[in-house]
Amino acid sequence: MNRSADIVLYVGHIARELDVSCALRHLLRRDHGLELAIRSINFEPYATIIAHAPRVVAFPWFNEDQDVAIRKTRKYWPRALYANLAYEQVFQNINKEVKKPHGSFSRDLVFHHAWGEFYREYLLEFGVTDDRIRVNGNPSYGLYLEPYRRYFDDRETVAKEHGLDPVKRWLFIPENYGAAFYPDAYIEQMVKWGAKREEALEYRAFAQRSLSAMCRWLRDAADPARLEIVLRPRPYTRYEAFMQKVSEAIDPLPAGLRVIQKGTVREWILASDWVMTSYSTSLIEAAIAEKPIHMIVPEPIPEFVHNPWYDLVPKVESAEALKNVVAAESTANHGALRAWATREMLPAGDPIANMANWLADLHRIASERQGAAPLTTGRDRLDARLHKLLRDVKALSKGNVDKAVAHDRFGQDEVNARTARWSKVLGL
Repeated sequence: MNRSADIVLYVGHIARELDVSCALRHLLRRDHGLELAIRSINFEPYATIIAHAPRVVAFPWFNEDQDVAIRKTRKYWPRALYANLAYEQVFQNINKEVKKPHGSFSRDLVFHHAWGEFYREYLLEFGVTDDRIRVNGNPSYGLYLEPYRRYFDDRETVAKEHGLDPVKRWLFIPENYGAAFYPDAYIEQMVKWGAKREEALEYRAFAQRSLSAMCRWLRDAADPARLEIVLRPRPYTRYEAFMQKVSEAIDPLPAGLRVIQKGTVREWILASDWVMTSYSTSLIEAAIAEKPIHMIVPEPIPEFVHNPWYDLVPKVESAEALKNVVAAESTANHGALRAWATREMLPAGDPIANMANWLADLHRIASERQGAAPLTTGRDRLDARLHKLLRDVKALSKGNVDKAVAHDRFGQDEVNARTARWSKVLGL
C-alpha cells in the first residue's frame, strides 16, 4: 500500500483543475519532497479517507461550512489544516454575497489562496484575517505562459482528434451561460446565501435568452468553406441538456458549426485563431494567450451581472456585427484586457510555483502544530470502511449514487500520466 500523502488535493472539475493539480504534484515532489494525492471531490470519498491521513487538505472551493464533502472530510480529518484554492474569484455582482465565506470555519480557520489584491480585499471585507490569505496569482493563467504552455497538444493534434481542418480559421466559443441551467433549488440556495430573488430569477432568464440568441447568430455566421466554429459547453453542464437548448434555438446545426465539450479551454484557446463568448473569464485567458477577443452581447448586460473588466473587451451586439467580425478576420485587440489581467492576477511571478510553495509552507505549519500525534484514529478508519461498504452495497442495488456527472470522474492512472508529462515539461 502506498504511504499516506502529505497533502490531499480535491478536484471538482477535471477541465478546470486537473492540469494545474498535476503540475503542483510534480513541483511538490521535485522542490519540497512532499507527496500530493489528487482525488475527486465527487467520487469515492471513503476510499480517499481510508487511504490517507494528510496534514493539509486543499479544496477547489471552501466558502460553505455545510458543504457535504467538506463536512465529511472534517469529520475524519479534524486535525488537518484546510486550504481554499478558490478556483472562482472574479464574481459578477449577483454572486458577491453568494460566494463569500459562509460560516465560522471557512472564515476563521481556512487558509485562502488569492489571485490578486482584489480577492484579498474581498475576503477581508467578509471577515477573513490577513494572515490566512496568500496572494500568488492565478494558476490557470500561468498555464498560458512558458514553460507551461508546452504541455498542451498543438493545433495539428487537436484538429486530428476532433476532425477539424487545421488550414481553416478557428473561432472558439467557450459558452458560459451556466445560469440558463440553474434548477429552482439552486435559485433558492442563491437567495439563502444573499442574492435577491428577483435578480436570481432574471439571471436565469437572461442567460436562457442570450444563449438562444447566440446560437442563432452563430448559425447565421457559419461559413464552412473557410471557418471552423467550435461551440464548447461549460464542462459542468450536461451535454444532453446543452444540446436540447441548442436544438430549441437552431435545428439542425449548420455545416461549419460544431459543438464539442471534450478538451480543456486552454488547449482550445491556444489552438484557435480567435475567441468569442459571453461574459466568460475565458476571454481573460484568451487575452493572456494573446488571441483576438470579442464579447457576444445579444442584449444589454444587467447591472447585477456586470463586472468592470467587461468594459475592456470589444463587443458584438447583433447578428450582423458578428458576421462582419468573422468576415473581417479580426486582428489583435487583447491589449487592454491582457494588461489589466497581468497586473491584477499575475502580480507575483510564476503562479503555479507560488501555489506549490504555499502548500509546502502550509504543510510546515501543520507539522509544527500537529506534532507526532496520529492524525486519524483507528475508530475513524473503521467507521469510514463501514460507510464505504454501505455505499458500495447501495450502488450495486440501486446503480451509481454519485451525483457528479461522468466527465468529472478520473482515475489514478490519469493522474500519474499527467504528472509524468509535467515532469518532461518542467524537468526532474
